[in-house]
Amino acid sequence: RNEFDTDKICGYGTARCRRRCKTGEFFIGTCPNIYPCCLKTRNANRPIPLTY
Repeated sequence: RNEFDTDKICGYGTARCRRRCKTGEFFIGTCPNIYPCCLKTRNANRPIPLTY
């Protein structure tokens, strides 16, 4: 497949087709080019504080 198929948007707003998911991303499906569809977590480097 061609290189331009990577880094395309897939699934949800910030999900991207990648050769392999990066740190802080979750595999949520497969792109048409058989690469994984990876979704970034919000604030992957710091936990979201719980406020009530």
